Amino acid sequence: MLLTALLAFILAALFSERRHNEAVLTQSKERLQLVVAELDHRVKKVLATVSAVAANTLAASRSMEQFVSGLDGRLRSMASTHELLSQKRWRGLTLADLAQQELAPYRMSNNSEINGPEVRLTAEAGQAVAMVLHELTTNAAKHGALSRREGRVSVRWYWPLNGNAHDRLVIEWMESGGPSVKAPSRSGFGTSVIEDLIPYELGGTVDLAFACDGLRCRLEIPSDCVNRDILLAANLKDLSSARPGRGGLISYGP
Repeated sequence: MLLTALLAFILAALFSERRHNEAVLTQSKERLQLVVAELDHRVKKVLATVSAVAANTLAASRSMEQFVSGLDGRLRSMASTHELLSQKRWRGLTLADLAQQELAPYRMSNNSEINGPEVRLTAEAGQAVAMVLHELTTNAAKHGALSRREGRVSVRWYWPLNGNAHDRLVIEWMESGGPSVKAPSRSGFGTSVIEDLIPYELGGTVDLAFACDGLRCRLEIPSDCVNRDILLAANLKDLSSARPGRGGLISYGP
């Protein structure tokens, strides 16, 4: 009797362990399928973006040299953004990292300023903002403030006051000390990216102004493009810290 009970107990334990292992294996397969599906989606999206960028860069180029240079810069920027995302396990990108990444090749101690509260954009928003910052930086290096030693670029972001909530993030790009600015005779691919990508991809707004003393660009993106934890922290802070030029801003050195 005792032997029978012991055998029954052992068999029950073995069957229980088998069911547990089968359940774990099923869950692992399901997770693997989800990972593969997500990877497939990301690869397809990247390939579609690269294809569109290449086609539009070619259409806007006046020579093969210009095409190669423009495409190389854009692809390098995209690769750097994806590297940052990979390091963060695709959990988003800080706006400070993006601004520093794009300005790094041209940045000196006194030619740029980056400041704003801590903001972590979602992966999708981070990629869109990175592309816009790349076009603004490239334009500044070729035709704007970064093309002269005395030129200066300021990138800042803040939460404008709106009652007790932060419903949108404002990003401002301002140039000074560069050559006199005038609107281009025709809109190139870079200008189209700056003006159209944020509204199309994120539902935000863009105000691009070719002021004679320096290019100005104001981006507004919805709060759902920002990591929820960061957004909650911003809402809990004193509202006065959200004003530009007031407390709550962090300066990021070269």
